[in-house]
Amino acid sequence: TGAYVLSCASAAQDGYSSLSEYEFKPIDLVTGQWTRIDVDPAVSILTSDNENVFSVTEEGVVTGTGEGIAMLTVRDLNGNARRVPVSVSRASVTGVRFQTDQVSLHTGEFIYPAYTVLPPYAGNQAVGFVSSDESVLSVSENGMLIGVSSGTAAVTVTTEEGAYQDTLIVTVKEPEPVYRALTVGIATYDNER
Repeated sequence: TGAYVLSCASAAQDGYSSLSEYEFKPIDLVTGQWTRIDVDPAVSILTSDNENVFSVTEEGVVTGTGEGIAMLTVRDLNGNARRVPVSVSRASVTGVRFQTDQVSLHTGEFIYPAYTVLPPYAGNQAVGFVSSDESVLSVSENGMLIGVSSGTAAVTVTTEEGAYQDTLIVTVKEPEPVYRALTVGIATYDNER
């Protein structure tokens, strides 16, 4: 039981080339990185023996998905197969960046500032946050900023790996008052309506 795909083609096609014409070298990637295998997708079938290490598309794009070593199998229309080792290592953190340099919010308001661990496919995405003045701006473990009182504070994000940092300046303001009015009136219409 299950789903299967059957592909058929004539081995005598014009321009058909066998795997013996291709040179395959071992592939080294880091998580999130990709490369392309130089084969004709019309006459080749590409498979990964471990999708947790790398994935491969019909067009020959190989992407590192997790640490480890796995095999890429390339088959031609004659059933010939070549196996290529693919080694994927964890990408090291090289920095961290907030999406903006400064932001403002009101007391009692909260935001989650956008940031990116560099490179975005780095293996360790863990970060920590610290406020320069907790009486102005409170910061939770998961990066939620909460305006406490009027003033300015700096929030620093630090990567767990490499201790890379970036700073965001936050201005906290008192909310502007909102005035509401209720108007009541009496009007007289024709026919006492």
